[in-house]
Formats: sequence, C-alpha cells, structure tokens
Amino acid sequence: MPIYEYACLECKEQFTLLQSLSAKAEETLCPHCGKRKSRRLFSTFASKANTETSSSPPSTGHSHSGGCGCG
Repeated sequence: MPIYEYACLECKEQFTLLQSLSAKAEETLCPHCGKRKSRRLFSTFASKANTETSSSPPSTGHSHSGGCGCG
C-alpha cells in the first residue's frame, strides 16, 4: 500500500496516510478536523539504482579503445 500526502481544504492541515490504491481523496477523513474535504498532493519520489557491479571498473562517461589518456 502506498503512502499518500493530503491537504485538508477545511482546516488547511497537511497529513500522510497509508492507503490502498483504490482510496479516493474526497472520501479521506482529515485526522485533524474530521472533515472529508481532503485533496491529494503530489509528492516527490527518489530512487537510486546501482547498476554497476563491484567487479566492473568505474564509468568514465564514455567508451573507446584508448587514445584520450583517461586511463
């Protein structure tokens, strides 16, 4: 289940909830004032994937057969 960020249109508080994918923003209860006037916010998401293995040399940003002195 994803974590959603909300803003209550009634009391202006922001909150996060762990909800199912089928949950609707307009049916979400504000934990601060108890009203069903919430709007789902866009949140940032970051992910870092390590695609290099420990046995591979570090990437230099380009590939070639030599000649530029990058090593």
